[in-house]
Amino acid sequence: MGLENKLDVEKFVKDTRISEIDLDKAFLEQSSLRAYYGALAAERESFANRLETVVDAKEATLARQIRAEALEQGRKLSEKMVEELVRSDPAWIKMKNAVYEAQAQASIAKAFVASLVDRRDMLIQLGADRRDESKGQLRMLEIQKDNAKLASIRQKAQNLSS
Repeated sequence: MGLENKLDVEKFVKDTRISEIDLDKAFLEQSSLRAYYGALAAERESFANRLETVVDAKEATLARQIRAEALEQGRKLSEKMVEELVRSDPAWIKMKNAVYEAQAQASIAKAFVASLVDRRDMLIQLGADRRDESKGQLRMLEIQKDNAKLASIRQKAQNLSS
């Protein structure tokens, strides 16, 4: 009943893995990953809600049937007894378990989306670190150039004095 394919946590981990080597790729993919997994989460939550509605309708139908059968047999059932009979019906139990599974899948999808928010924050920090690192490298190059110029000036001064 319903979504047969379970969410693949290993695929998500693979899709969202970050490496210093392909950091630019991770920056470029972040938005589309967020859109994809956000849509997936909405789809799973919607499915779980629709399934819950189907179970509620099944519960009402079973309760009506149980009351009608009891009335035909001349038995009087309390609401608690009707509820117990409904909740012990194998079809209702199967449907309710499907709801629980759908809710679990929706929760997993929501966790994926939350993880992507953390990933975005991590990417922002890695980008800032990369910029700081490149600034440091540029400063070192400038210092090396300045030192080379200074050495050249000293060499020229020494040549002139000799």
